[in-house]
Amino acid sequence: MRVFGKNPVLAKSKFWYHMKRQHKVRKVQGEIVSVQEIYEKHAGVVKNYGIVLRYLSRTETINMYKEFRDTTLAGAVSQMCKFSLDEMQLLSSGHRKCLIFSLFLEIAF
Repeated sequence: MRVFGKNPVLAKSKFWYHMKRQHKVRKVQGEIVSVQEIYEKHAGVVKNYGIVLRYLSRTETINMYKEFRDTTLAGAVSQMCKFSLDEMQLLSSGHRKCLIFSLFLEIAF
């Protein structure tokens, strides 16, 4: 499972949130061995990334697919966070905690 966070503490917290929600595993039953940043092998090459995400509005869960162009997956996710927060604030009251990323695709031409 890939978890994106500003720092390791937030990433661990988000990891345990999703593990408890999806797999019914609590923090007492498991252990995080390592937390490390994911680096791209070819960071100088611009790629297209497709990101599938879900966010919670006041009344329902909304599924979304967006494509972004960036050199790294982390850069594409940060673009997605900025874009989706602006979009959610226009449509309804949304928070960064409501974002759930589910699938990352590298799109080839």
